[in-house]
Formats: sequence, C-alpha cells, structure tokens
Amino acid sequence: MKSYYFRSKEILSTTIYQEVKFFIDNYNYFRPCYKHRIYTPNEVHANPELANVKLVLERSNQKRLEENRKFCCKISA
Repeated sequence: MKSYYFRSKEILSTTIYQEVKFFIDNYNYFRPCYKHRIYTPNEVHANPELANVKLVLERSNQKRLEENRKFCCKISA
C-alpha cells in the first residue's frame, strides 16, 4: 500500500483515513488481484469458484488453439 499509493504524495494526518479508505475500496472492488488474475478480491470472496480462474483460462486457451488449428493461414493466389 505504501509503495503503490503513498510514495508519490505526502501523507497527512488530516487525510490519512480517507486515503486508507480509498486504498481498501480500490484494492477490494476495482483492481484485479495478481493471484486471481482478472478478478478482484471481492468478486472471488462473493463467488469462490472464481478462484479457479487458472483452470478456466487454460481450458479456454486450449480450446482456442484447437479451433485455430482447423484453419489454414496460407495466402491464396
């Protein structure tokens, strides 16, 4: 939190509560978490099966590759 939000600005005792509230809301509801890839912590908390996003992404990537192999990329003259 400190390095991401507060490195480039001054931390004031009068605004620290608003800053921390903003950070918590932003982290939980708006920024995807690296662990859950495309989902926010709140989305995964509300829907725990989203935590298995790696399996879903791997399956969708495999399916896309299989579909792409069915078509030829050669330029016809």
